[in-house]
Order: sequence, then structure tokens, then C-alpha cells
Amino acid sequence: MTTHTSRSRRGEIFVTDVSFLTPQKLQLLEAIKKYPKSIRELVKKVGGDVKNVYLDIKELEKAGVVKLKTSGKAKKVELKLTSETKNSALLS
Repeated sequence: MTTHTSRSRRGEIFVTDVSFLTPQKLQLLEAIKKYPKSIRELVKKVGGDVKNVYLDIKELEKAGVVKLKTSGKAKKVELKLTSETKNSALLS
């Protein structure tokens, strides 16, 4: 598996290869940046179907960019990027 991120000594995650970030994944990151949402809420926001959004989220999670948290029956998605990266041109 290709590594798309690196971790600093302080544990911050930096995206080192953005080639895996499709327009759909960037749209998901924009939606997640505003506030953590469940996968179903993200599907309503960005369109598509639950399966494809879930697969994109899982790929972003493997890259270390987001984290899935179970909250009751829903899975909430949170960004794991540094504050600098959250505010970068990539997600502005």
C-alpha cells in the first residue's frame, strides 16, 4: 500500500502525496472540515451512495487523514489533520 501521509514527532499528520485525493474525496474533506458528520449525513451533503462514500472514507482513514468513530448506530467522521493543514489551500 502506498503511504500518502507522514507523521511528525509530535504526532501531527501531513499529507505527502495528494494524488489519491479525487474530486469526490476533496468534496468529502470539505464537508467533514465544517463539522464531524455521520456517513449518512455526508451522503446527503455531497451526493452519491452510502457504499461509495464509505469506501472513500475508509481510504482516507487508511491514509491517516480522517478517523471513523462509532457513536451509537452512526459512524462519525473526524479530520485528523493539523490545524495548519486544515486551513491550507488544499481545504480552503
